[in-house]
Amino acid sequence: MDSLIEGLVGSRVGDLRSIPITFPIKPSGPGAVMSGKEAIFEVEVLGLKTKTLPRWDDELAGRIREGMTLQELEEEVRRAVEGEGGTAESLRNERLATALLQIASIDLIPASLMEEQSVARFQSMLADFKEQGSSDEQLEEMATQEKFEKFKEISRPNVEKVVKLGMLFRDIAEKEGVVVQEREVQEQLDLLAAQAKQKGEAPPDAAQARDEVENALLRRKVFDCLASYADITWVVEESPAELPPTA
Repeated sequence: MDSLIEGLVGSRVGDLRSIPITFPIKPSGPGAVMSGKEAIFEVEVLGLKTKTLPRWDDELAGRIREGMTLQELEEEVRRAVEGEGGTAESLRNERLATALLQIASIDLIPASLMEEQSVARFQSMLADFKEQGSSDEQLEEMATQEKFEKFKEISRPNVEKVVKLGMLFRDIAEKEGVVVQEREVQEQLDLLAAQAKQKGEAPPDAAQARDEVENALLRRKVFDCLASYADITWVVEESPAELPPTA
């Protein structure tokens, strides 16, 4: 997240800092519920540790996937960190998604899909809190049916948007012949497994990871397909100096 790392630079053990941040823009997937929102993190520095990482070279890339070059590894990491292929691409996809929802018409959204997406997003939010250091007791307080119902009510507009886009993407993929190759899925699964091994973590659930990877790759391909038909104008804003697209 922008400003979080910068806000911690120079910290010492015992420091307590208030760091204003803006959550990354993510039209869908994990973290989308907080997309673009501003917050203040109260961070207490409990300790400082040093981690020795392997040399960032072609040898490391080759260990992750046979034949992989350092340049290819850097591209994989950039996409994983920034999501949807990078900042410019993410902004492009956000505008394309907005334009698509404006012109598309869906008469009925299955309640089961809404519930499934709400549960997934709620679990993702709890996982994010756990990763950020929330205790088991705090997570138990949040993981109640009452809190879930409140979350579902608040997040309903975003969930509805995600479900609609999922239905539209599958329809577009079928009509345009957009497919995800098994080789592409396996490459991403191998990368996830290598990352988990390097961190000393258990490998991700194979079935769940496969579904998530396949959906993410299909999304990216459909966005690229839409972009090939869309009339996109890139406008340079004076501040900040970015390139937000309009579709």
